[in-house]
Amino acid sequence: MISTPFGTIIVTIDGKETEYVPVRLPIGGSSYSGATGRYAIPIIYEPDGEEHHIDCRLVGIPDGVSGGSDSGEDLECMTYDNTDESINLSIACQGETWEMGCTTRSVEKGYDYDTVLLEDGMRYIIMPTTKTLRYVFGICWKEGNITEMDADTWFGADPNFFGDYCIDPEVGSITYDVLLSLFKTGKYVDETNFYFVDDPEEMEHYLGYLPEYEKPYWAGYCDIEDGCEFETAEELFEAKIYDGKSLKDRWDAVALINIGGISVQDYYYSVPEVRNLFTEGKHNMRNAYDVVLKYLNEHDVCGLLSQGAPSDEYVSEAGMIAGGISKTDSVMTIAEVIAGVINEMFLDDKTAVDYLDIAREIKAELVNLNIRTEKYYCTRCGAILDEQKGFDPDEKSWVCKKCGQQLTGEESGSDVFGNVTWYCDHCGAILNRQKGFTERLGRWRCTECGFMNDVTADNIQDGSLFN
Repeated sequence: MISTPFGTIIVTIDGKETEYVPVRLPIGGSSYSGATGRYAIPIIYEPDGEEHHIDCRLVGIPDGVSGGSDSGEDLECMTYDNTDESINLSIACQGETWEMGCTTRSVEKGYDYDTVLLEDGMRYIIMPTTKTLRYVFGICWKEGNITEMDADTWFGADPNFFGDYCIDPEVGSITYDVLLSLFKTGKYVDETNFYFVDDPEEMEHYLGYLPEYEKPYWAGYCDIEDGCEFETAEELFEAKIYDGKSLKDRWDAVALINIGGISVQDYYYSVPEVRNLFTEGKHNMRNAYDVVLKYLNEHDVCGLLSQGAPSDEYVSEAGMIAGGISKTDSVMTIAEVIAGVINEMFLDDKTAVDYLDIAREIKAELVNLNIRTEKYYCTRCGAILDEQKGFDPDEKSWVCKKCGQQLTGEESGSDVFGNVTWYCDHCGAILNRQKGFTERLGRWRCTECGFMNDVTADNIQDGSLFN
C-alpha cells in the first residue's frame, strides 16, 4: 500500500477495497525531475458484461488540501496541493472523460471504457461492452517549493509514459520458442513486427499469418525484395532472409515491437487462450522474478526495509531485473543489470562490482530451479551448442554440428593449446565455456567477474600441455 503526504492510496472495485501491488517508477526524468514518489498501480479485471467501477482513492486527506482537474490528451488526472503549495500530488488514469459521466466520448477516442474524476481520486468505468482486462493508475508527488512552472506531477503520473517499467512480471520475456508456438496457433499474429538491435538503422521487419492462402506464413522487408511466403511457421522462422541468416540464427538480436499489431503486454492480456505459452520453457519469468525479489529483500539493496518499508517494496525492480537477465549467461551481466536498474530507479551510483555477490546467489538459485541462464558455445565458430540436437553439457565430448570442432569435457575446446582447461585466476570460472573465448590474444577478460586473465603458455600450471 502506498503512503503519501496527503494520505494512503487504496483501490476499490464496486466500492469494496482490493489488494494491489504498486510498481515503483523512476523519478529522475526531465519532465518530472525532483519527484519524491512515483508509482503505477496495474489492476487486472475481467469484464462480465455488467457495469462496474474501479477507483483509486486518497484516504485521510489532511485539512487544507484541495484538488482539481489536471487532465490532457488521453489523460484524466486529479492534482492536489496544500495551502502553502509545498506539496503537489497527482492521481491519473489513461482515457477520456466527458461531463463527469459514462458517455460515448471514450469509445470515440478508441477506449472501450470510461473514466471519471473523483474528489479524492480517479475512477475507471467498465461498461457492458468493455473487453479491456488491464487498467493502470499513476501516482506522483513532489515536496518542497512547488510553483506553477515545476508542478509537473501530472506528467509523472501519466500512464501513457510508463512504457516497459509497468510490464507485469507474469508477462515475462518472449523467447524464440514462445513466439514460434504463438505463430503455430495462427491466432492474432498477423502484422507482427520487429527490428535487430545490431542494425544501426533499426529497420523494421514484418511477419504474419493469413490462413486463406496455400502458403499462409509471410515475411516482409527482408532479403527478398517483395517478401516471401511459407507453408509452416518453422519454415518462416528458419528461412535465411535477414542478411543471409534466419530469425532463429539472429534471435538474440531481435527486439519485438509488437505481436499482431499490439504491444506484447496488451497481447498477453487481450488473448487469454495463449497466455499459458508465456510461461513455458526453461526461462520461466515468474520464477526468475520470485528469485530476484527474494535476494533484493535479503540484501535490502537500498536500505528501504530497514527503514520500515513493506516486503513488496522492491517488486518493480525485481520485475525489471528478471526481464533483463532472461538471456544472460554471466554473473557479471546479471550484476550489470541489477546496477543499471537500481541506479535508474534510485539515482544511485553503484557499479556492477557492488552487486556481484547477489548476482552469484541469483544465478545459483536459477540453476537449481532448472531456469538455466548459462549457454554453451563452440569456441571455434561461436555456435550455441544448446540448440544442437542431442547436446548434453554433462557428456564428456561433443562435435559441433556447425563447424566440426571436437569439444571435450568441461573444457569445451582450446584453440591454441589443444585440450587445456582455463580457469579464471580470480573467481575460478571455466573460461573456455565463455562466449567468444580465444587464447590467440594472450589474455581474456572473465565474463563472470571481469578479471583479466593471462592465457599464454606461461600460465599453464605444472607444464600440463596437451597436444
